[in-house]
Amino acid sequence: MTVWSKDMVLASARKYTKRSEWKANESSAYKAALRLDCMDEATHHMPIIKRDWTDEELLTSAANYMTRGAWKTTEPSAYKTARIRGLLENVCSHMVEGKRVNGTWSEENVLASAKKFNSIAAWAADEVSAYNVAKKNGWMVKATEHMSTLAMPIGPSIIHKYLLSHNIEYVAEKRFKEDKEIASKPFDFYIATLNLIVEFHGKQHQRGWRDDEQSRKEIQEHDLQKKTWALTNGYDFLEIKSWESKSEVAINEKLKVAIDCAAKKQDVEVSNVARDLSKLELKKIQSGFAFTDDEIFEEAKKHKTRAEWLKSSPNTYRFALRHGIPPNQ
Repeated sequence: MTVWSKDMVLASARKYTKRSEWKANESSAYKAALRLDCMDEATHHMPIIKRDWTDEELLTSAANYMTRGAWKTTEPSAYKTARIRGLLENVCSHMVEGKRVNGTWSEENVLASAKKFNSIAAWAADEVSAYNVAKKNGWMVKATEHMSTLAMPIGPSIIHKYLLSHNIEYVAEKRFKEDKEIASKPFDFYIATLNLIVEFHGKQHQRGWRDDEQSRKEIQEHDLQKKTWALTNGYDFLEIKSWESKSEVAINEKLKVAIDCAAKKQDVEVSNVARDLSKLELKKIQSGFAFTDDEIFEEAKKHKTRAEWLKSSPNTYRFALRHGIPPNQ
């Protein structure tokens, strides 16, 4: 492992004319420049390319960084544009505050930080300094007692949270039974009032399961079939790709744009103000699933036989089978 001195970092930087090239080819030297606080000196010969940033591009750019300082240092033109447009609070809302003065991460502040997240993984990814302080001081049990013990699919849970908190009625894992071609292929989210279908694609949609080429082709063919069907049948269609929309801010922005556009088409009003969620709603987004165990059991109680349940509520019945929930019937 190379231990980078300042002289070594400067020598490495002189081989490149762009920050992006330097970062891509010698990322350890690049990170050392940040750590040694010599980034400006190392890159003074590299021109800052001026460009016209769209708001979406600024969101995408900011999503790659966990602190404003790192973003400002690496992509100064994007940072400056966001600051001039007054967008910093919006596009940087997922970031931590970087180095904090001693005592800022009090127990109260750490617990407040933890309350914003529904899984340990999400908290550790978005506010790593608070997470580390909690571990160091033995506050993890108290900080994470409200979090799900299940492995949470981050993307779907963010979409659940957005739709629920904005009072937008939707169906998760929606099947269009009237069309035999597509009946066996559920869509992640369907908003009937807006005629909008939302699909979230995890990394397996880009690379396949365990980077298997055959599974990648099959998944992408499946995705294309669903998208083609939706567009051909007149549905608005939003495809959110995890490798492009890497933060809650980015996912929420895509949702907002698509929902506002669909609402205008359907002449429907949609609230832009998020409300607090109930305990049941929080439980749903903590799992990232379409239904909670309690909802499945309550639905099962309504029916005398499995066949009757399947006919009346196929979504909940198939969900129970798929996730191993065995209501007594």
